[in-house]
This record gives sequence, structure tokens and C-alpha cells, in this order.
Amino acid sequence: PELQPKAGQAQMDSAYDMTLGNADLIAAQQFGQPQLGKANLNIIVEPATQQVLVTLTTTSQDLLGFERDTLTEADKKTLAAMQQTLGNWQNLFSFNAPSHCELRAKHLELLPEDPEQHLVSKASLYSEAEMTWALSCENPDRITSVNITLFKAYPNHFKILHTDWLTATQAGNQELSADGVVKLTHP
Repeated sequence: PELQPKAGQAQMDSAYDMTLGNADLIAAQQFGQPQLGKANLNIIVEPATQQVLVTLTTTSQDLLGFERDTLTEADKKTLAAMQQTLGNWQNLFSFNAPSHCELRAKHLELLPEDPEQHLVSKASLYSEAEMTWALSCENPDRITSVNITLFKAYPNHFKILHTDWLTATQAGNQELSADGVVKLTHP
């Protein structure tokens, strides 16, 4: 039997159009690959379990300012500073109401474990970085908005932050190009 291309390979091939000059970017957009300057923030508020889960997904380049397979001593210091910044979630986002939240767990995943996951060209497709904060909150039902200060914490790193949110009764999304408020309710 003939070899079958990997799932999505035909779409990836069709996205590669040299006349556009941005084939790697098109492929990245179609397949949810990280894009430089763009980040996603998912917010899940679950009053029944008194938990809030927040996940930031972006490129390692956007968080660190570089992407390399081997880290120098200066890179290691930058990585440690970035981990400290991400560890203090209140400097990146806060809630509108006194919800009395405490960090229950956090997890940072920077580079793919398998180097084969790097696609097409390292010049335009970046490794994914994902930071997750799991919070226990006394009053998550009072949370109706999230104040985002990620752009202040990482000046000149992000251009667009796409947020998706889910509460017990509603869901929505919003894009930010600067620090601002994400409302967790529909009018």
C-alpha cells in the first residue's frame, strides 16, 4: 500500500505558497502553532469546585526574548527571572472582586520534549511555552472580570493577547493589544 501523509500534511502543503512570502506563518495559523508576538490566555472559573484555572500559551521567544537549544549562563539567568515573573500571578492578572484566591499549583512547560516537533523553519515557527496557574478561591462566583497586566510585565514582547473564558453560566473571548479588562459576562 502507498504511504499516507501525516494528518494535515496536504493542508500544510497547500498553505505553502511561495508567492505570498509567508508560507510558514500561514501554516502556523492553520495548525495552531505558536506565533511570535501573539499569546492565548484561557480563563476557567468554576464556582462549584471553588477553582480558577488560567493558562497562558505563547512562544518561548516571547517569554524569554530568545530561542536556543543550548542555554548560556546569561540565558539561564533570564530563564530564572522569567520563572519568577510568571510565578507571581498577581503581577500578570487580578480579579475584580475580593475572591480570596491562593495559588494551589503552577506548571511551566517551555520547549517540546521531542526536537522533531520543530516544524518547517525555526526562523518563523517557535517553540510553545505554556504556563498554567491553578487557584483555589473562596468566592469565585463574584469574579466578573479579570484585569490583565501581562503587557506591563513583558513590555515589547506581545502584540496581541487572545483570551477565551468560561464560567459556570457563560463563555466568550476577547482580544487585547494592551493591558486591560476582560469581562466574564455578556451584556
